[in-house]
Amino acid sequence: MSSEIQRRNQVDLDKIKLQKREWYYRNRKSVLKQQKTSEKKKEYQKEWYLKNRDQKIQKSLKWTEENPEQRRLHFQKYVQNNSAKT
Repeated sequence: MSSEIQRRNQVDLDKIKLQKREWYYRNRKSVLKQQKTSEKKKEYQKEWYLKNRDQKIQKSLKWTEENPEQRRLHFQKYVQNNSAKT
């Protein structure tokens, strides 16, 4: 009896999951736009960065020291892409 109820619940959950997936694909442009401009997301990212700032800066500096050639290529690409904008 219990296994029958569990099976039925799982089938219902699968249906709901499928409906949500279909809804998302129908509305994904508006969902992504909303997520991109979300104030809540901006606030979370700001707090996260402030909390992890020193760690991320150290990681970046370490990478820069270990990869001077890649750093130079990144910098050249940045200059090339942004020089036309000014």
